Amino acid sequence: MNPDKRTILAMVALLGAILCSCSDKEDTANLAAGRQAVASSNYDYNLTAQLLTDGILCDGEPSWLKVSTGAGELPRREKEWTLDAGPYSSNVLEGGSNFIEYEWSGQHFSAGCLRIVGTLVCREDAGGWSIDCLAGDGTLERVGGVSGEGLPGTPRSRVVVSDPNKQSGEEESFPSRAIRMEIPLEGANNFDKFKIEFNIEGGLYWEIRAVDFTPGPSFGQSTDTGPYDSEGARGMNMLPAESFSSAWMSSDGAPQWVRIDLGKVMRLSGASIHWIHEASKYSWEISRDGERWHRSGKVRNRKARYVRLNMEGADSSGRFAIGEIEIFGKEDAREGDPSPWKLRRAAEVDASGEEISLPAFDTAGWMDAEVPGTALWSYIAAGAVPDPGIADNNLQISESYFNSDFWYRWETSVDISGTEGKRTLLTFDGINWKAEVFMNGKRLGNIEGAFTRGVFDVTGLVREDNIVAVHVMKPAHYGAVKEKNAQSPDFNGGQLGADNPTFHASVGWDWIPTVRGRETGIWNDVHLDFVDDVVMDNPIVRTTLAKNDTLASITLGVDVKNLSDKPVTGLIEGTLDTIRFVRKVTIAPGETRTETFSPVEYPQLRDRRIALWWPVGYGSPVLH
Repeated sequence: MNPDKRTILAMVALLGAILCSCSDKEDTANLAAGRQAVASSNYDYNLTAQLLTDGILCDGEPSWLKVSTGAGELPRREKEWTLDAGPYSSNVLEGGSNFIEYEWSGQHFSAGCLRIVGTLVCREDAGGWSIDCLAGDGTLERVGGVSGEGLPGTPRSRVVVSDPNKQSGEEESFPSRAIRMEIPLEGANNFDKFKIEFNIEGGLYWEIRAVDFTPGPSFGQSTDTGPYDSEGARGMNMLPAESFSSAWMSSDGAPQWVRIDLGKVMRLSGASIHWIHEASKYSWEISRDGERWHRSGKVRNRKARYVRLNMEGADSSGRFAIGEIEIFGKEDAREGDPSPWKLRRAAEVDASGEEISLPAFDTAGWMDAEVPGTALWSYIAAGAVPDPGIADNNLQISESYFNSDFWYRWETSVDISGTEGKRTLLTFDGINWKAEVFMNGKRLGNIEGAFTRGVFDVTGLVREDNIVAVHVMKPAHYGAVKEKNAQSPDFNGGQLGADNPTFHASVGWDWIPTVRGRETGIWNDVHLDFVDDVVMDNPIVRTTLAKNDTLASITLGVDVKNLSDKPVTGLIEGTLDTIRFVRKVTIAPGETRTETFSPVEYPQLRDRRIALWWPVGYGSPVLH
């Protein structure tokens, strides 16, 4: 966050408190900061109710995307379908002549080439076609186009179309054409509107699956054999989630409400609304239990847990928009012990990892974090966002807010007495997606991949009181939101698959909605361990069963690492039930080696009658 905006927000909060006649300085706390909010509607997946209380002030028009066709403005669920880099989603333009128009707020683009991917279905006698591109910042001007006689694209299988009026009950097949073309653009600079006009005599409909833009004169050739283009051939990401604005905006101008849960009943002394698109009429309601509501002309000298703002009468924009709502009152003493882990959105942190991992660093404005747990889970646990697993709460959580890196900070104390001659390892059992790690003012290194264990030798750096800072980076190919409804679970997967291994299903699957943040965070344990010079890790057991499932041959493996600067010789001993095996090894300084014990070398591991692990319904899940 821009420091100037922090100053402005603090000044506005103080002014709001003064206007509410709050003479006691202790009553000027913003009780709504970091508390969960829900709304009667949200314009899209980004400008949601969560942003009413995130402590970040948006003082201008927020970023949004509007997509229209000849049938009108597309609904939230459909308007990103041609920009989501997905091969399965599409918008259908009925008739031979139609258009699709994009309008962005808060984002401007320049492009040298446009790529259209889709299908045309037309009559047998169709012919003579054109595709025209218009762009501008306000006024649209032609920036490119293509045309031709006959039919565009290449032939594909015929499409069966039924009588749209369902009068005859007859079906008829029509020719279809695969459209994949690049259109050079001239003068498409700094635009926030782009319109594509499709025309063909005898056309039934255009199904547009992708509209891609690139700043260069052409797209690169994809080297990916899967459904998603490789990085050099993808083009620009033009989704509104790439441009964060901290504001809530309603879906339309009908009467709306927003509700804030303060977490517990508290005495209120005033409120402040930072309007962007102001209601001509609004009123407050308060409640102690969220069920019985009382109208309140002013949020002042009242006790309540829930505060609701009702509004009607939208301005010329046809929507309501608010940058922040502050509810003032006396903040109660904190309950329970503070977490040793803290968390903050990376864009709000203006410091290096070396600085964050020092005792003098000020964590004011940071929230308690849950580790292990993703960044989203920390917000849920803190009461900053509602549980996305209940009702449609997921739609109240901002996609663009969590499309971000996050900083974690851990204060930990260890007993170092009696550890002479030991080495100290800082281990991360799982982060997503990548991370930079710092400790006590020093950079330790990187972790890459959601299922990669990060181990750092911090011998000589560890002390009784330690501070670890972790910059956790979001996936590079975040993907677009999948929204389920009664008709469809939406399409499985998305561009996030380009970042595998990661939690691919978090972009949305038939069994799960899109997870905000895509599981970014420290999702597994973090620990400091005192160990000897030689450590063993990553044991694995591979079992080969005989055809009758009564005998098993077993191969075991383990990684052995020498952390010292001298070679080490010793014995590796292992047991599996009554089976024993041993090997003498010498490990070079700094060497990591996988030692494998196979039935070839150790006959006692071959064709053993041993209890097996069985899934439910097949037998007992025996563990050894």
